[in-house]
Amino acid sequence: MEEERNILRAAVAQYATIDDEIQELNKRLSALRERRSVKEIEIGELLRSPEFSTFNKLSHGNSDIVVKRPNQWSNPWSLSKSAFLRYVSAYRAENIEPSLEGFVYFLTTRYDATRLADRFALTRTVRG
Repeated sequence: MEEERNILRAAVAQYATIDDEIQELNKRLSALRERRSVKEIEIGELLRSPEFSTFNKLSHGNSDIVVKRPNQWSNPWSLSKSAFLRYVSAYRAENIEPSLEGFVYFLTTRYDATRLADRFALTRTVRG
């Protein structure tokens, strides 16, 4: 019985050590992502210049960076429960004979209009 407790204590200690390492890495990743976001904004500001208005791809080393310009791409779907319920209420108020297909069309057309991004975005891919 005592031996099993010691094994359990050792396993818990190892787990805690690994978890601490993960938390430290996540903090570092968060800081790096923030720095990358600042650079993305900086690059976006530079790309607003007429000189760079035709640039849709940038290259660096063995990677390519696709440029997504404002109002030419959409943010991903992310619909909260409360927003969904507002769309349901709006649809029901506008339709005498609601249908599932009608609601899907209503939701996608109304919500898609709100997803148009007003900022630059960069997507990097590494070749090879």
